[in-house]
Amino acid sequence: MRPVFLFFAVLLLLPLAGRAQDTLVLSNRDVIAGEIKLMNRGIVEIETDYSKSDFQVEWDGVESIRTLTTFLITLTDGSRYLGRVETERNGKTYIRQGFNKNTEVALMDIVEMRPVEENFLSRMYGNMGVGFSLTRANHFRQLDMQLNAGYRAKKWLLDGSLNMIFSHQDSINDISKLDGNLSYNYYLPHDWFTITDITFFSSSEQKINLRTNGNLGAGYYLLHTNEAYWGLGGGLSFNNENYYEDANNKKSIEAMAKMNLNLFDIGDLSLNTTFACFPGLTELGRVRTTLEISIKYDLPLDFYISLGGTHNFDNRPATGASRNDYTFSTGFGWKW
Repeated sequence: MRPVFLFFAVLLLLPLAGRAQDTLVLSNRDVIAGEIKLMNRGIVEIETDYSKSDFQVEWDGVESIRTLTTFLITLTDGSRYLGRVETERNGKTYIRQGFNKNTEVALMDIVEMRPVEENFLSRMYGNMGVGFSLTRANHFRQLDMQLNAGYRAKKWLLDGSLNMIFSHQDSINDISKLDGNLSYNYYLPHDWFTITDITFFSSSEQKINLRTNGNLGAGYYLLHTNEAYWGLGGGLSFNNENYYEDANNKKSIEAMAKMNLNLFDIGDLSLNTTFACFPGLTELGRVRTTLEISIKYDLPLDFYISLGGTHNFDNRPATGASRNDYTFSTGFGWKW
């Protein structure tokens, strides 16, 4: 009977033995054991057997870590490693890369950890939001929609977004605006990255049917921490514009300068700001700028409410068009 009992005991324990148990020790000496799903933007998510929902722990509250899961790890200087993370008794933390190759790091220098076992769908991310305004006076109606989706790999990022605004009001012309982009960024050593993107823009205010820009350049993260990302970039932009009146259609080459600031260590709030400037090269004296600001407040179950605005400036607009076009919107959305 004893061998039979041992046989069934081993069978029952095999599934538990096969599960990787990652361990976090917090600054208050609490210990959480489970499977780390992600560490990003200063928050580590860990799944445990004793909770229906994943724990979300602030990274600066972690004193030591030991993982059996293999991660793609990104540091503040842009370095990327594949391995496990372990804090030894002397307080030093190492990335274990196999074959006795260990790299010592400070915990707060780790800005992202993603399990390498992720499948295609789990590498994808996105969000979608919608807003609607209605007033009885002048039968004003406005619809706002925002879509974003992307895919993260070890060395590159593919991202796409689309924003649309349509409004109607009695006695004035309908207003419409659409902007979108498809971008590919390849991460280089020491926080450098490439910029390759295509942007689309349409505006009834500036009488543009469609403006298409192909942008090529490079960028650098001035700040890349668990509190914020701040990147600068520059390059060339190839501009193709189709206006309401064909006589205004044009093609040009522009210089490109970009800045992006992303703040996320402010509780449930996050702030994302992007500014771009396009001085004309083949059309000297012309300058275009774009500004986008987005504020999100996280709600339970991955929902959020948003507040945002955009501004587009062109010092040489089409005949009869405005130099400035701006929008302000609020909405409710969901992210994954």
